[in-house]
Amino acid sequence: KNHGHPPPQPLRSATAMRLLFKLLLWLLFLSPFAIAAVFWLALSGTPLVGERPPLSQQDLLRAREIVKQHRLQQAGSAPLRLALSEHDLEVAGNYLLQRLAGGGLRIRIRNDRLEALATLRIPGVPTRPYLNLRLQLRQQKGQPNLVQLQIDDWNVPPGLAKRLLAELLVRLYDTDEYRLARSIVDDIQLRDRMLGLQYHWTPELARKARATFLKAPSRAREVYRSELRRLVGEPRSKSFSLTRVLPPLFGLALKRSRQGDPLTENRALLSVLGYWATDRRTLATDLVGMDSGPPLPFRATLHGRRDMAQHFLLSAALAANTGDTLASMAGTFKEIADADRGSGFSFVDLAADRAGLYFARLALGSETEARRFQELVAAGIAERDIVPDVRALGEGMNLAQFRRHYGDLDSPLYREAIETIDRHIEQCRLYRAVQR
Repeated sequence: KNHGHPPPQPLRSATAMRLLFKLLLWLLFLSPFAIAAVFWLALSGTPLVGERPPLSQQDLLRAREIVKQHRLQQAGSAPLRLALSEHDLEVAGNYLLQRLAGGGLRIRIRNDRLEALATLRIPGVPTRPYLNLRLQLRQQKGQPNLVQLQIDDWNVPPGLAKRLLAELLVRLYDTDEYRLARSIVDDIQLRDRMLGLQYHWTPELARKARATFLKAPSRAREVYRSELRRLVGEPRSKSFSLTRVLPPLFGLALKRSRQGDPLTENRALLSVLGYWATDRRTLATDLVGMDSGPPLPFRATLHGRRDMAQHFLLSAALAANTGDTLASMAGTFKEIADADRGSGFSFVDLAADRAGLYFARLALGSETEARRFQELVAAGIAERDIVPDVRALGEGMNLAQFRRHYGDLDSPLYREAIETIDRHIEQCRLYRAVQR
């Protein structure tokens, strides 16, 4: 017996191991709840930044100027440069937020520092749905360096903030879009109220950018290019309804989908049709990509108009490869540009754009919906089944006339016009049949 003496060393070690094991079990059990509790405390019931309104005409015209500046610089061999204002960055950032989760963003640039206030709306959280962030970056050796991160009212310690940012960058770096951006941008400069970019652009980078956006494999696209060439090869001089080529093409997609993925087949087919519909280089054609082989003359029409068929197909291709938001924005961008210096704003063209977006959305729903879509189109369609006849809507408005009548893109009158177009589209026979 060991009266008054401590227990032997092996017993103390065993007791310590049991305590440690219990502690580890408690930590494993509690850690999800602890993480959830910390996350819940970081959320707020009040947004720091409200959701921003849709793009205005001026935002779209500014986007056109940025694209124009990029193309003009491509003629030389020097590095390309772009100066973006606080508003430019806010427009781009809010567009991305709306695509991801919803929320708002404000940016201020003073000297070599950028401060961002952001609110992310977290889905599925009814009472405290907002994650409010304050972020401050400082330019250092041509790259932004994090100097402050605040989550709601909590100042994140600098060391932890940098580790969080590093983890975020690691996750971002696993995406094709981030790798592409890093390969293009050479230098970032912060100066009063502006962010300067120095970047380079080569045919190889253009090819990588198209590959990033185009989600359908090139081998599938080549199958539909070959079939399209066969269908429109003759006669060369006459126009024809787009509904002449859509059924056999989707019939081929239906046949190939029996042993494959109908979503991949539909996306590849829409990509080919989108390139076929282009007759000159635009931002949209850069995203859709370049076809291989000799160009096919585009002679298809909808309601007797070739431009309606072009708008319809290009919008469908953009929606298939980049999503609804960018496709919708591209259609509106084109009409505002036409209103500023072109043929004028056309609600008829915009209706064709939105019908193309709707066409792609249903063609790329679930696998079951995609096959159902193939069957319905392959069985034969009329023009009114895919695009309503809205030629009575306004056309040819210049920018001053558009502003005088509709104000902005967020005005009640403009939204009402878009809602009217969408209601007509939803009543098209094909779209109603797919959703039954």
